[in-house]
Formats: sequence, C-alpha cells, structure tokens
Amino acid sequence: MIKVLYLLSTLQRTGPTQQLFYIISNLDREEYDPVVVTLSPEPEDSLLATYESDGIKVLQLGLGRVRGLFKAKLKVEEIISSFQPAIIHSQGVRGDLLSCSLNSSAKKITTVRNYPSIDYRMMYGQFLGFIIYKLQVFSFSKIDLCCAVSEAVLSNLRESHKLENVCTVRNGVSQSRYNPGDEQSKSDVRENLSIPCGSKVFLSHIGKDSRKNSALVAKAFYDKFGYSKDVYLIFLGKGMQEKECRWLTKDVDNVLYLGSVNNVEDYLRASDFFVSASRAEGMPNAVLEAMACGLPVILSNIEPHAEVHYLSNGSAYMFDVDSPRSLEGAMLKAMKADYNLDRERSLKCIDGELSDRVMSSKYQEIYAKIIAV
Repeated sequence: MIKVLYLLSTLQRTGPTQQLFYIISNLDREEYDPVVVTLSPEPEDSLLATYESDGIKVLQLGLGRVRGLFKAKLKVEEIISSFQPAIIHSQGVRGDLLSCSLNSSAKKITTVRNYPSIDYRMMYGQFLGFIIYKLQVFSFSKIDLCCAVSEAVLSNLRESHKLENVCTVRNGVSQSRYNPGDEQSKSDVRENLSIPCGSKVFLSHIGKDSRKNSALVAKAFYDKFGYSKDVYLIFLGKGMQEKECRWLTKDVDNVLYLGSVNNVEDYLRASDFFVSASRAEGMPNAVLEAMACGLPVILSNIEPHAEVHYLSNGSAYMFDVDSPRSLEGAMLKAMKADYNLDRERSLKCIDGELSDRVMSSKYQEIYAKIIAV
C-alpha cells in the first residue's frame, strides 16, 4: 500500500481543488492510501463535504496565514511522522513552499496549473505578484517532480525557468457529471430561460479577473448577433468584467447573465457552443467540461487552447485573443460546420485523452515509478 499525503491551503471550490478530487477519487484504493492535509480554515464555498462523502480522509490544521508561518511545518511533520507517506503531493504556493521545507524522506511532487511569471502578476499586481512568482519557482526547484497540466505549461517551466524535473499530466473531467444528457433536459433549461428550442446558444464564463477576457466575447457577440431573435449568449459566473459586459450589451435582450451556479452542466447541455477568450490558462477546466457535454468549443489562440484544438482533431475553432472580428468569424465558422461531427470529436477527445480516469491513472503511474527510483 502506497501512502500519499496531499498538501494544500484549503478545499475551496475552485478548479484546482476539483482536479485534485478527480485524482484522489479515481485512485486504486487497493494500491493507494490517501490523506489530504489543509492548512487554513475552510471557506464557506468548500468541497470538504464532497471529499469526505467519497471516503477521502481530510486533516484540517485550521491555521491562519500568520500562525501558519510559524506552526504549519511542525504540525505537518507530526502528521508525516504518524502517517509515514511515501509521497507528498502538493499544490499551490503555500503547499509547495511548505512541502519543499519539510524534513521527510518522502518523494515530493507538485502539480503546476499556471504560468507563474504571468498569472500572479495579473492576480496580485506587479510587486506582490513578482514576489509570489519567485517563491513559487524556488519551491519547484526543490521538489522532486513538477507535473504540468499541459504541454504549454511544461514548455514554460523548461524554457522560462530552466527546470528539468518536469513532466506533463493533463487535466481531466468527470464524465459521470459532465455528459451530453438528453434532449428533454436541454429543452427544459431553455424553456426556463425563455430561449426558443430552435435557437443557437453560445455559453461563456465571466472570470474573477481580466484573464478571462469576457468583454471581448460580449463585444463580438453584440456586434454580430446583438439583435438576433434566434442566437443567444449565456454568461455564467461573476467577476470584474461583468459590469463592462453588461454595458456593452445593454441594448439587447439575447444576452443572459445568470451569475454563479452550482449546476453548470445543465447550462452546458442547453447550449450549442462554448466560448473562451482567456488570455492565460494552464489547461482550462471549463473547456473540458463543455467538450464532455458534447459542445464544439471556440477558443482564443493561446497555447493551451491550441493544445486542445490539436487533441480534439478539429472540434475547436480558434481566434485572435485581441480581435472581436476574429471571434465573430470563428463563431460563424462553427455554426456552419458539421455539428454532429464536431460533437463526436469533442466527446472522443475527452474519453481518450482528457477524462478524470485517464488523468488519475497517469498520476498513479508516476507515483509507482518515483518511489521505485
């Protein structure tokens, strides 16, 4: 039995926390004994109940950020002494920094889900973002293996940060939750939103910061379809660009803002296409969820999206991340294409390359290899 200790700040309901759940929930429990250690108190919007309902043991240190600076290392080393893990798998800045400082013979792995030099500055500003980025890369250099969530992230680690202790394990998505559903469920959601069944529906997300580039989606849709009676755009989520998006589309009634929802899969099944104009991604969870529901995807031309385009054998339509006109063209191209063929390609890509089962299986192969070294 291989014992694995997973180390992170909290189980807040985010993409990385969901991905970690996919990894652990698909482990072969006859071969692996997992335990999750969180450093800080859980926020209201937590996946703790989801983890525990799947039988995953979670140990909560409940330390604030200040107390954690002084006590986290001691507390985690006490757990390590008792649990005796063969592997410590961390994620996030705090988890990684703590992992690389621990006095343990366990092999240390981290999952890298972003571009540190870009993302942290966009999230925290130039000064603080630069410090966090440097700390994160320092921790990578002290960990045995850094698992990038895409080939694009892998290239960034090698080329920009000169790291060689790297490999790729792409993100995955749960096909039990995200799947095409049936026509009746699609019709029911559309009826609740007063969207005619014969309409074409695009769906997109408003991110918490400017990286999602949501305003470009709003502008492109308004310019091309703003007064259409049979083409709709649904925005899910809330974030800093929502106000600008609403202003751009204030004159039309075929753009719907539904805010944060817990049943994203229902709205994906009610839609025909998914649009992401993101400026930065590791391996985008929202895109994988859309493809698992059978949607062709329309994506900005950043490297992780290009990777999805390659893997999907053409069910992704690319556009210039800075050009509303380019997005308009991509939307029109997707609408004119063979929809059933694109749908089949999306589903085949998820099943063969980007499911949670495939991802977890690859991590299990890595675990077995790294402890054999």
